[in-house]
Amino acid sequence: MPKSIPWDKLAHFGMFFFLSAVSLIDYYRMHKGNPSVYRLAFWGFFVPVFYGGVIELLQKYLFASRSAEWGDWFADLLGSLAATLIVIIFFKKRDIRKK
Repeated sequence: MPKSIPWDKLAHFGMFFFLSAVSLIDYYRMHKGNPSVYRLAFWGFFVPVFYGGVIELLQKYLFASRSAEWGDWFADLLGSLAATLIVIIFFKKRDIRKK
């Protein structure tokens, strides 16, 4: 592991990658393979990123034993973004193969 990337940022990236990927795949299946791309992005990207930001704000202002780090939120954002891009590309390629 590179010394410049702390393990907790990798953990945030991985957790939000997984959260977004599961949300995106579930939403896609719930809409039988024909979801609105905007709603897909909303539930799979924006909601997890908003959730990560709220958690950081709660840590800063509500929980005395915790501290907020915007680097954590940025890692959350990158994990969600990576999952969103990968899942959308995967479904687009899969849809093209079906035709």
